[in-house]
Amino acid sequence: MKTTAIIYWSFLDKTNDYANWLSEEVHGDLYDGRKIDIKVLKNYQRIILMSTNYFSWMPASSFLERNWDKLKTKNIVLLAVGKKKDIDYWTHQAYINLPENIRKKIHFYKMHNKSLFNSSSFKPNKDQEKSEENIRRMASDL
Repeated sequence: MKTTAIIYWSFLDKTNDYANWLSEEVHGDLYDGRKIDIKVLKNYQRIILMSTNYFSWMPASSFLERNWDKLKTKNIVLLAVGKKKDIDYWTHQAYINLPENIRKKIHFYKMHNKSLFNSSSFKPNKDQEKSEENIRRMASDL
């Protein structure tokens, strides 16, 4: 059985860049959420879903809800990528909008995406050091 699948939804490529970095950090397989076949995920123990929230909606949350019956036995991490460093009102609403039975079972984190990468290296810049460390810790703890 494979360990980690990282599924991302990216409309402006910022989340895509971060998903690539996270994939390298945790040695996970990377999938575009707009193209993934749910059957691929049956072989993974941990699934990390990443997307920006648009007010109180996240594409990753919709995917999670639609496929919960197939994912509920997995270790699920939901990452809300956004401009604010902390969980803001809309990110909180996106989380609260998930059914309670899903919220109780998943791990939910906020990732700050402001100036994610140095343009020349595609490595997270200094503003991301705390977020990077939190994500590394999260990935190793699960």
